[in-house]
Amino acid sequence: MKLFNFNLSEALIVGLIALLVTSSLLLHYRPRIMFTEDYKFKKFGTGNTSINTLFPFWLVITVLSIAVYVMYYINY
Repeated sequence: MKLFNFNLSEALIVGLIALLVTSSLLLHYRPRIMFTEDYKFKKFGTGNTSINTLFPFWLVITVLSIAVYVMYYINY
């Protein structure tokens, strides 16, 4: 597919859609592992679990998007 003079592969489009869907779902449901009680993002780190997490929003959507891209690229 060609968009603005760039060739986009099908795997890249699927990865971008996965990024958008995952981001939307996580922002809608706001799981406690990524957000504080007042719905602010938790920081990456260990220690005080009310403000720190090992699974911050940015890391989860990045890993999931790359995983979807790689799996799609390998299988199709």
